[in-house]
Amino acid sequence: MGTVSVGITINRPRDEVFAFVGDLTHDPQWFRGVQTSRVVSDVPSGLGTEYEQVTRLFGVPFTARVVVTAYDPPRLIALRSIRSATPFEAVYRLDATVGGGTR
Repeated sequence: MGTVSVGITINRPRDEVFAFVGDLTHDPQWFRGVQTSRVVSDVPSGLGTEYEQVTRLFGVPFTARVVVTAYDPPRLIALRSIRSATPFEAVYRLDATVGGGTR
């Protein structure tokens, strides 16, 4: 599996950014290709939460299931695909910036 690293600075407090990206039901609002995302586990949020996402890649829709494997608000969330046409692991690390934003 390859590694991709991307960084962006968001002019919002880290707690606020984590609350948004740490809840994958928001993915369709910011993650290109994710059409729907819903919780499908008994764990409503945090470590162990499973999500089912309908995603489109190169115009082809597919359903993926993702589990939260690490959850440390407001610093880190890690995910792993359980079932997906494109297996992946992702880690979001959030650092507060000097000006009150998040990187």
